[in-house]
Amino acid sequence: MVVRNKQKSKNLFSILGVVMLSLVGISTVFGNTVSATEVYPTITNTHQESNSSLDSVGKTLSEIFSQFVVFVKEWVKENNWKVTKHTFDISQDANKILNNTEDEFSDISNHPDKEYINFIAKKNIVSSNREEFKPDNFVRLHELIKILVNSYRFKLWYNLDSNIWLTDSNYFEKPMPKYYNTAYEMWLLEWVYSIDDFERYLSYEDLKVVLSNFNVQYPELINLLYLDIENSDRTLKRWEVSRVVVNSLMLNQNNQLTFRDTISSEYSQAIEKLAQLEIVNANNKNFYPSEKIVRGDFVVMLVKSYLKATNQEMIVDNMNFDIEDLDYNSVYAPYVVYAQENALIDYLFETIRWKTYINLNQNMTKHEVYHTVSKVANVVMNYDIPQADKEFMTRWELAQILVDSFNFENSWSSLANSQIERFIDNVKSFTEDKKLASLIF
Repeated sequence: MVVRNKQKSKNLFSILGVVMLSLVGISTVFGNTVSATEVYPTITNTHQESNSSLDSVGKTLSEIFSQFVVFVKEWVKENNWKVTKHTFDISQDANKILNNTEDEFSDISNHPDKEYINFIAKKNIVSSNREEFKPDNFVRLHELIKILVNSYRFKLWYNLDSNIWLTDSNYFEKPMPKYYNTAYEMWLLEWVYSIDDFERYLSYEDLKVVLSNFNVQYPELINLLYLDIENSDRTLKRWEVSRVVVNSLMLNQNNQLTFRDTISSEYSQAIEKLAQLEIVNANNKNFYPSEKIVRGDFVVMLVKSYLKATNQEMIVDNMNFDIEDLDYNSVYAPYVVYAQENALIDYLFETIRWKTYINLNQNMTKHEVYHTVSKVANVVMNYDIPQADKEFMTRWELAQILVDSFNFENSWSSLANSQIERFIDNVKSFTEDKKLASLIF
């Protein structure tokens, strides 16, 4: 009976926690202010309609939570359920957790890049059997080869304690370790002609060639824009290689970059966010971030962002064929017509001699983007209008504007309405049907 009550208490407080977290989470969705970087205007999210709906949602949730509390009290009273307070001595366990930052090697405690060394050691990319790493020692070519092969296996979720995926073939005049031959099969070593090459110290040019070979074969697993060491003919040190491999192969990132040409900056995160939301097409591995955005691409990205943020589907009621320069068989047509029907891009249309034009191949100015997005996303943008009217918007700048304006960084924003409604329905059904209690408690 005691065990059963313990389990009941866990379930009950789990439900209470979900309810409270939901209330807190929903309250952070609307009405926040986004301070953008210097490139962008200051964006203030107004969400007037959402705020009014939030008030009603808040009242509804408050009522439901009150009903839920009353229900729990009645259930506890009916079942004569006693809650017992427990005191836990967490000092020992807490100390183990808090002090679990021990370095893998004794000679890197004060090294500025020890995080990279610790990472590849903890992931078994390099062996931590030895007491010292000797970060300032020069690195040999064969060390880089082993690190790259193990990094590849790590990226593909292989167990590095086993020989899984390492070749059994030998391509050299004398028997060599498995990872040498595996690197040969990976085409990393097509420029190496003699076994003695493996023993020499690694120069920047050596590193660049090997990583370039890796990039040709596995472009989705490496980003050479993270190659952040100076171009020189000097010999590289072990700590430098550790940092370069972790960064260029993105070993410490949970998600691999969707596009191979997005730069290593805060703006690449915005581009990745739009790719995750299927607002931009990730099938093409190039995003061309520095190119100017044309009206056609802008309309598609704007409409997709609007639909995602409002949780709607694109439905075009009719085709009036009143836009003179729009090819109604093109991929842009449905988005342009939908945007026209919903008054999303009125500012972009031009009327010449009573005929309407959209000019889809024309580059977008920053003012056109700011003006249009602010209306669709219901935000206020403060910026220098004359200056913005002289500058064109790049693709990566637009990605950041859409993420900031539609608040896509907040996981609740894109599906807020549907999630809130679903949550209310579930809690209502729970509080109204006590039979469900038997499934939970």
